[in-house]
Amino acid sequence: MVKRLVLCAALVFAPALSPAIEVRELALNSQTERVSAAAIDPENKVALFALATSDFKYTMEGIPTTIVEVRLDNFSLTKSIHLNQGENPVSTIAFSGSGHDAYFGIFGDPNRDVSSSLIRFDLARSTETARLSLGSGAYGIASMVVDSLRGAAYAGTQYGTLVGIQLSSMTVTGSLRLQKEDHSFTCAAIDPAARFAYFATASGNLMKIDLDRFTPAANLSISKRENGFRSAAIDPTGKFLYLGTQNAPSRVIEVNLESFQRSDSLDLPAGAGDLVVAGFDAATQSVLFGTDGAPSRLFKIGVHPLRIRGQISLPAKEGKISCGVFDSSRHVFYVGLQQPTKAVLMRLPEPQDARPPGPTTP
Repeated sequence: MVKRLVLCAALVFAPALSPAIEVRELALNSQTERVSAAAIDPENKVALFALATSDFKYTMEGIPTTIVEVRLDNFSLTKSIHLNQGENPVSTIAFSGSGHDAYFGIFGDPNRDVSSSLIRFDLARSTETARLSLGSGAYGIASMVVDSLRGAAYAGTQYGTLVGIQLSSMTVTGSLRLQKEDHSFTCAAIDPAARFAYFATASGNLMKIDLDRFTPAANLSISKRENGFRSAAIDPTGKFLYLGTQNAPSRVIEVNLESFQRSDSLDLPAGAGDLVVAGFDAATQSVLFGTDGAPSRLFKIGVHPLRIRGQISLPAKEGKISCGVFDSSRHVFYVGLQQPTKAVLMRLPEPQDARPPGPTTP
């Protein structure tokens, strides 16, 4: 494995002489083409990156999946996890918030009637401990959130199904078929109190789910004449949701969750690409979006109102961002790149202009 440190001075946040962002790259596996999913476990101080052999989404028999574990304190690769043949590709990764269990969402294959499944994996023992099929018709797991208070996960599929899962028993507790194939649940967020989860679709709808009853609480058609959504981030107060679109134009949309109405939007520069990853930086009251354009970029977006506060472009030779996760405690964005597959650490400058959130006008 090759690791190299690169310091980039191209990122300029609000102050003109803001310090450079630190970028570290960690090569993962030369035999794979993309990083299909990423997640961090702050309790055990590790990140997981799932590797895929191609962009093909559906399960491929005979091809095992590799997941690499990276230590957060020194950004070094600690071990590789190899799932069984056919358990691929891994499209989502989640942690329950306690213990050493990780949960891997397997995409499945509608063409062969192979439903999505969830694998529970004990990282301490490097052992698969349970596997659960999400049920007939639940193809293409594309998004997932975890409610650590209830010990539950909620998964959205490419074919418009939402599935509730009890993690301790690895059982399906509920299933809602809410959308059609072209309304796949591409991204999701859960509010800090775990009362509601929000699932956004590839066609521009936003579904609000009451987690106590596991029933739809509201539906909002945000982008009737625009592209659908690819990424989502919620602010720590649970009052605002930020959605990133796919295809051109690249757009950030803010939703006031109290009124459940679109409250602001911002178009990013031409050529930015799909907004594939998102995270909220509470220290600076900013939302961060990573894109898969050529080159891939990381945007720092101020809120109330939405505005670009800074951006950085990765060198074109480094490939495109395919997934990622933001670690607010370390002020670090971890992203996965495709062709070649790498994990990239982007440590943001220490906050210098944090301010409390202000009001917004719908």
